[in-house]
Amino acid sequence: MVSNLQKNIQFSDAERAFMQVWIRLAIADIALQVGFSNQSHLRQQFKRVNGITPKQVR
Repeated sequence: MVSNLQKNIQFSDAERAFMQVWIRLAIADIALQVGFSNQSHLRQQFKRVNGITPKQVR
């Protein structure tokens, strides 16, 4: 089970990832940099927080 703190951290990570997408890093690299275990997990969290996928931002 994910605690509220973990959810907040994940949202924060997803928000940081959103900004990094703009500087054109590879999505897989962004996922690792912000603490996600893989690109798919980042994509899911990113979409949940931002309403769009990282690819749609680009």
